[in-house]
Amino acid sequence: MGKALELFWSMVLEEWRVHSTLFGNVRIGLFPALVALGSFIGCLSMLILEVMFSRAQMVLFVHFLFLFFGANIGAFGLLGREAMNRRFGQASLIAYSSRVLPISERLIFFGVVAKDVLYYFFMWILPIVAGFALATPFLGVSIALAPVLLVSLTSSFLIGTSIVYLLSVIYVRVHRFPFIFLLSLIVAAALVNKGYAYLFPPLAFLLTSDWNQVYISLGAIIVLTGIATLFVKFDFPSLRSEYRNALETVDKLLSFEGRLSSHTAKDFIDLKRSQGGFGKVIFSFLIPMAFAWIFVEFVSGMLPGVSFIVLFSILLGIFSSTVYSWLTEYDKYNQYSYLPVDVRDLLKSKLAGYCLINTLSLIMLVLAAWMKDELGRLPEAAAVFLVASFFTLSITMLYTGLSPSVRFMDAKVLVKYFLTLIPVMLAWIVSYFFGFVYMAMIGVLILAGAVFSMRRAFTKWDEGEEQAY
Repeated sequence: MGKALELFWSMVLEEWRVHSTLFGNVRIGLFPALVALGSFIGCLSMLILEVMFSRAQMVLFVHFLFLFFGANIGAFGLLGREAMNRRFGQASLIAYSSRVLPISERLIFFGVVAKDVLYYFFMWILPIVAGFALATPFLGVSIALAPVLLVSLTSSFLIGTSIVYLLSVIYVRVHRFPFIFLLSLIVAAALVNKGYAYLFPPLAFLLTSDWNQVYISLGAIIVLTGIATLFVKFDFPSLRSEYRNALETVDKLLSFEGRLSSHTAKDFIDLKRSQGGFGKVIFSFLIPMAFAWIFVEFVSGMLPGVSFIVLFSILLGIFSSTVYSWLTEYDKYNQYSYLPVDVRDLLKSKLAGYCLINTLSLIMLVLAAWMKDELGRLPEAAAVFLVASFFTLSITMLYTGLSPSVRFMDAKVLVKYFLTLIPVMLAWIVSYFFGFVYMAMIGVLILAGAVFSMRRAFTKWDEGEEQAY
């Protein structure tokens, strides 16, 4: 037990040092305060949103959001060794101590999971609840609700984390996982559609103060995490891989891009040859979209006349930006620093790759419209998706350049990103309830803003020095 605690504390210190080295102690220390401020403002906005949604619906949305949040954090079993090496370069991490120290791989991996959960609890969950506590006098609710909310939101986060943790382990082990995932999605969507969403244990605890719901949540978390930890594949064997030169072939296929085709071809080859290949990109994209489907299913069911496919297309466009993170994950700018290549060209090649991969999102949108019998609204949904996707990508490029996975750890960058994205998308969604004409007008303005942001991104990172992480 003492060894496990010592290992855990060392990992916590390591996490802090990694972040403070990148961004400094002050920015990392201020991050929870910024999150709390954002939560306070968000809670005050509930007074406006009450015009369209009941408080019960908004509380349900927040719990699904935390389930979502946990699901995005939970892909530990999928990321494995490669993403950590790519992100932190030659840093010697405790996660690989099993190679030189008498510590089991499962103990180390469980320490990684526990450390990340603790990190997100203090950096995100606790500050969000603190912001709610500050807003309680304005909302007309008792501050005693804050600790109850802390328990329910933490439970939602951990359930999402443990579910995807297990699914990602299955994916790495089995590789024929889509059937299980789709079956889980169908069952979850059916439950939401039948009105069982309020039976979600963390939410049920908040609404009824029944501690049995907490015990159910805790039991589910322990069982799912325990099974995943038993079968996790962490230390992948060193293999010698040999490939034929594929650059010329892929470059010819992308010749329509002109001089950028070689850069885009390299990105696709890097993704294909990395552990998990294109499968991990699709997997990391399907997980948030599954929860988005469930949430939109609920909202469209509660608000008659609301088009499922139009609302879904907005979320699809926002979450499709994860593709850009994967395109930059295996590329470092210092590899190009001595070559006659501008950052502008690299960004444009990532944009081209993003557009090509995002054709899968359009296929998903068509399938969703067919499943929901809304093919007649597919053109407007496709237009909404393209605007949301392009706007999200433009501000991602503007604020993070070629290093989104690292720069999003910077509190200042993350706050600027959310303060740009959330108000614009919320205003756009609200405009839909006044008629699609108003939504189209705002969409044109958003598209113009996206073009402006993209041009600024090209200029900003081309003129400035792109730091290599």
